[in-house]
Amino acid sequence: VELLDACGGFSEVLSVTQATAPDQRWSPYPEGPFPLRALPTDANCETSKAIRFIFTDVKGGAGADGVMLSEIKLYDDDDQEIAGLNASNPGGNQVSLNPNQVPANLVDGRTETKWIDASFSSGSSVVELTLPNPTVVKEYVFYTGADPDKRDPTTWTVERLNHGTWQTLGSP
Repeated sequence: VELLDACGGFSEVLSVTQATAPDQRWSPYPEGPFPLRALPTDANCETSKAIRFIFTDVKGGAGADGVMLSEIKLYDDDDQEIAGLNASNPGGNQVSLNPNQVPANLVDGRTETKWIDASFSSGSSVVELTLPNPTVVKEYVFYTGADPDKRDPTTWTVERLNHGTWQTLGSP
């Protein structure tokens, strides 16, 4: 998989096209963490105010009733977890499956909570993570929910907010 880095260059990363739910739930995907490996050339190119994941497929395929994760973690250029994230799910629908499985659960530090989006059945789902301060985001890790693995994402695009415009960083 090649990722477009924050400054327009490409770099090769681990493949996620065969991402499957881990044998033991509550753990990161076997291929993760997924490095973004951006090679910035200046300060404007390095930092992100927000990261967006656009999920387009799950293990259960087109018939799945939603997409689900337990946690998403972002890591900075020093391999430190980025704290203080806010999560949103623009256009998402938690009500029809479980109104308690909201986007905030993705960044609460607890793998026993979950997020689900039933609007995925219409083709995609978006999660936006807002960072407390502009930060270099080097990699991310997904944790799956302890529910049917048919909801585990297998295909997604990663984007970053760059001066008010979403810029693609990678897609399996």
